[in-house]
Amino acid sequence: MDNWEIGLLLEECRMAAGQTMAPTAEAKLNYWKYKGSLSVELSSLLQEAVDMKWPFVPEQWQYKHSVSSQDQVNLKDLISEHLPQLLALLKAAILVEEAKLAVSVIFLVDRFLYWADHSSSLLKITKEVHRHHPGTPISPQLVIRQARVYLSLGQFNLYLGSGCNNLSMYNNKLLKKRKLQKAEYILSSLINNSGATGCWVYHSDSDKALVQAVSIQVRGLVLQKLGLWQEAAELICGSLVGYYALPQPDKKGIGTSLGVLANLLVSMSDTDFKALKSNPNIDLGFFPDTGHRLLCAAEAAKHAVIYSQYTSLYVLTNVTVLARHLFEAKDIWNMDETGTTTVQVPDKIIATKGKRQVGAGTLVTTALAVNAQGNSIPPYFIFPRKKFQDHFVSSGPIGSAGSANSSGWMQDVDFLAFLQHFARHTRVNLESKPLDRSVFGPLKRYINTAADHWMRLHPGKTLSIYDVPSGHSSAMSSDTKQPLVT
Repeated sequence: MDNWEIGLLLEECRMAAGQTMAPTAEAKLNYWKYKGSLSVELSSLLQEAVDMKWPFVPEQWQYKHSVSSQDQVNLKDLISEHLPQLLALLKAAILVEEAKLAVSVIFLVDRFLYWADHSSSLLKITKEVHRHHPGTPISPQLVIRQARVYLSLGQFNLYLGSGCNNLSMYNNKLLKKRKLQKAEYILSSLINNSGATGCWVYHSDSDKALVQAVSIQVRGLVLQKLGLWQEAAELICGSLVGYYALPQPDKKGIGTSLGVLANLLVSMSDTDFKALKSNPNIDLGFFPDTGHRLLCAAEAAKHAVIYSQYTSLYVLTNVTVLARHLFEAKDIWNMDETGTTTVQVPDKIIATKGKRQVGAGTLVTTALAVNAQGNSIPPYFIFPRKKFQDHFVSSGPIGSAGSANSSGWMQDVDFLAFLQHFARHTRVNLESKPLDRSVFGPLKRYINTAADHWMRLHPGKTLSIYDVPSGHSSAMSSDTKQPLVT
């Protein structure tokens, strides 16, 4: 199930949540049909969510001292396999006004859809359901997810074109600050109110303690994005105390906090590290050598890998390499790819309710690289054509390049060509050798706005794959020295 199909199903669920119609006989039949089609494992998980058994959906390995072969599957794999069934059940539950089951389905799919970049849509559905059924309990995981979404929206500001003026920069920073303030308000409320979230019922005090530990951890992430390394590290250390104090220490939470702490120790100055060590409320005694912050960072990264059963060795390797070579921010690059379709979804639209005119569209893949200073290289495009022609990217940002294959997706030959493109613009060498959802999310929104403008200038026409580079040119700075993010 691709992202486009997920988006369409979520939009159908949102529209259903906004209706106030009485349940029909057909809707009731569909509800029982979809509910009965779930596997035994999913049915059991869903019932536990309805019963508010846990504040966060747990992984099988999360609270186990030793992990067996039966625990080697993340919950997201199970959700991914049955996502169409779950979203069909979500829509059916909304239409028959089974609000508690609907938000329980949202609870189960939340983490998977977060990584698929659909959290905003899922949270809109949650708000609509809760608006019509205010007595429905909302899980702490979903409340904190809203804070995480605000955090992601407040992380970076994308510059619009090369003509970004001081007023635009000021407005972007103001928007970023407001998003982070909203995240801070949600987290502070959870911490100060012992995790209380309306009608949600906790089964134990340890569940409340877990919610507070997670809230403290995410507050630490907020301060990290603001560049307050020492203050962020203090909060992350506080979350570690909370995770370790649980009757069954939360391995997932511990691993995440240790990974964040490792990055904070790399980022902070020696003066901040000295102040952190001298704080009487902070205990770095679980590290064998606290004499140097980079050695502490490497040790924290090693323990992060041990505690997080499925955490990549990247965290350990990255921090160890940083400690060894002391790379600067300009030397650390992150590359990722995203797809841009020729079917335009306007920012605002007026149409007959319930009626859609949407085609499949043609997809062009865009690969982008950004370094830790916020500088980017020109984009690299992969077109769904048998042979690449230079004019494909003539309307893109200066320095753009590309290749072509039958699918339009990144393949091994295209990746090697991208690496050559990267090397040309960075002058990388063996002596000086990661983009995430927080860049591509804003980038796509700006491309969407540019496509809106194009369609107003060309009424009655549709976008082609050769118009995709010009959309990127409008959304990004054509000057490769202009920071893409701040």
